Amino acid sequence: MAETTTESTKKSTAEKPALQPGDARNPETDRRCAAPDGVLEQDHAAEWQGQETIRFFPDHFISEATAMVLLLCLYAVLAIFFPAFIEARANPAITPVGSKPAWYFLFLYEYLHFVPPLVGTLTPVALLVLLGAWPFLDRNPSRKPRKRVIAIVFAVIVVVVILTLTVLGAVE
Repeated sequence: MAETTTESTKKSTAEKPALQPGDARNPETDRRCAAPDGVLEQDHAAEWQGQETIRFFPDHFISEATAMVLLLCLYAVLAIFFPAFIEARANPAITPVGSKPAWYFLFLYEYLHFVPPLVGTLTPVALLVLLGAWPFLDRNPSRKPRKRVIAIVFAVIVVVVILTLTVLGAVE
């Protein structure tokens, strides 16, 4: 019985292809070494033993950075000499018919219809500055809503105005 098992193992080993150095399951190169945290990891030094290697920094990094800069220069030259004219050039003085901003800027777009352009530009900036300065201007120490009437009224007015202008801009 012992003779049959050794013969079967000889047949199975003879049928398997020979493993080469660098193969994934080569017992000579599949060494494991303990990392500082105690986890077993692949011993890459044993796998690449005798082969020349390069350092990542600066050798590999400089070659990759050089390739990136050269490609960027090539794209810039191509863009300068062969521009992609898909449509007519953009004219910032003319707004196309039917263009509207996204819904979250629609209230500002509609606000510009009711006031002159300078006022429509400076008012949102002034309101943002006021919003940032509000904690320093409102010195009420209470957190109860009944004692914060001015802040709540101001917030409700702002929300109602923004919603009204957004709806007007969407309907238009």
